[in-house]
Amino acid sequence: MTAAEKARVRKTLRQKLAELQNGGGRERLSSIVDEGDEIERLQLAAQRALTAANLDQETKLYRAVRAALERLDSGGYGRCMSCDKELPARRLAAIPWATMCAACQTAAEEEEKGPAEVHRKSDGSDVEDAAVADGPVTASVPRRRATHGSR
Repeated sequence: MTAAEKARVRKTLRQKLAELQNGGGRERLSSIVDEGDEIERLQLAAQRALTAANLDQETKLYRAVRAALERLDSGGYGRCMSCDKELPARRLAAIPWATMCAACQTAAEEEEKGPAEVHRKSDGSDVEDAAVADGPVTASVPRRRATHGSR
């Protein structure tokens, strides 16, 4: 990687850090106050949980960007941390803080998911939970036949 490319990546990563630092996630979380009736408190609890999850994601991203800057300085930037192959330039352009090549990232995500859930059908046979394995399921409901005799 040339010095100009390193400077461009460093600038991009620093901009991302500044964006994350100015996001105000902690302020958003602390501004959610329990007031009102039970329904409002439940809504606020759900909002607080969502805000906390977003803050957790922002924190992980912040750490990933900081680690990318450290790898840039130490010479390890742009290499897959799993297989040690060079990361494609297109991947780094899209995700400058990427730590793995697409193949290793996919394998890591599949391993993290674990096996698909299996449920018993009423006949005793197993069926994979399609909502877990393949996304949402839509059930077909039999339609009633129109009866012409009664109006």
